[in-house]
Amino acid sequence: MQYTEFCKLVENTLGWLPDMNKPAYLRYNIEAAILHKRMDREKLSEQDLMLALRWAQHERRTISPSNLTYHVEEAKRADGRRQDRVPLQIDEAISEAVQHEYEHHPGDLTWVRRLTRSIGPARHDVIKDWKEARGVE
Repeated sequence: MQYTEFCKLVENTLGWLPDMNKPAYLRYNIEAAILHKRMDREKLSEQDLMLALRWAQHERRTISPSNLTYHVEEAKRADGRRQDRVPLQIDEAISEAVQHEYEHHPGDLTWVRRLTRSIGPARHDVIKDWKEARGVE
């Protein structure tokens, strides 16, 4: 892993800024060295760090790259809670809903548009709304 590149990724993702009082060539190198030592000391992998970065982004926290190592366990717990939920095969459900719309309501593209344009967590809400509106289970 390029630690200085990861520091720049954190800067772009979370809005963290290096110490501007340091010379330009040292700004990322100091943070990268601290990060490298903490990762070795705590036996963390790159995947652990990326998980902590995604968690911090989701929580809208501004954390320095080296301090992300302190949030890995919290990120793992949050990720575990998300994975424990009953997974809805959302892609399959949306495909079936679109197929149903084409077969049973060929001229009406309102639901087809809503179903195909939804992204992220909104996909679950749209498929739920569609099922309620069309009386489909």
